[in-house]
Amino acid sequence: MKRWIVAVVLGLLTLGGGRLANAYSLLGGETLRVDENAIHAGIGFPDLTFSYHIPITSNFELAPKFTFFYGGEDPRSTPFLGNTFTLVMRYAFIKGPKFNLALHVDFGFIFAYYPGGFGFGIRLGTPSVVMNYNITPKISLVGGFLIPLAFAAYPHFFAQIPIVFRLGGEFAFTSAINGFVLIEVGPNIYAANGGSFVGVYFRANVGVQYKF
Repeated sequence: MKRWIVAVVLGLLTLGGGRLANAYSLLGGETLRVDENAIHAGIGFPDLTFSYHIPITSNFELAPKFTFFYGGEDPRSTPFLGNTFTLVMRYAFIKGPKFNLALHVDFGFIFAYYPGGFGFGIRLGTPSVVMNYNITPKISLVGGFLIPLAFAAYPHFFAQIPIVFRLGGEFAFTSAINGFVLIEVGPNIYAANGGSFVGVYFRANVGVQYKF
């Protein structure tokens, strides 16, 4: 019986490439090799996301990203629907077998749909940092500090300045497939009409990643 269990476990670990699975990172500071691409799909609060990761060099990566959201990042906000279309850029300036650190920037457009109304905004993600640490070959711990600055341009102007701490993990199922868990939380500063207030920024996502 013990030999049968060991054989099954080894079989699961060696799916998709005939070698032990190793976690890679699409959320941390590790960039893909230039001969690889990957897709990332997640669902949670307040959105579902899909991105396609394209390495340009061994240190620089682009990822067009689509998000469908069904609420604001502040859990207390009134639910509404919308989409974002953004481009994420990662530049890794520390790459190692254990620790990776990258500059992270994303920018694009935000579309919000209200009952009887429509809103438009711009995501201007200021330079942020993301990192990952490979605890084991199969588990990568993810962290980061991000400021995904956004402006609502229509029908009313206001600025949203979140100060976000990222924490999560990516887990290898096979050499090509990861599962992930991600939490982003922090204060969210709103400014409009000469005034401002501080709210809450909270995102939680789980999903899969596929490298090819």
